[in-house]
Amino acid sequence: MAVTKTKSQNYFSGISILLFIGAVIAVWMAAVTVPVLVCGGIKSLNPHYLIFLHLY
Repeated sequence: MAVTKTKSQNYFSGISILLFIGAVIAVWMAAVTVPVLVCGGIKSLNPHYLIFLHLY
């Protein structure tokens, strides 16, 4: 006999996943992981590479 989920159980599954992702992002922001990655990425950009990538 198959167990069926109700709509509210399906919604709760999706919402719980989104809440978990939001919590992970919040922890990363609080630990300054995301700002460091963004700052490092911006510092590593070189205009010559951007022009080269634009041509292809």
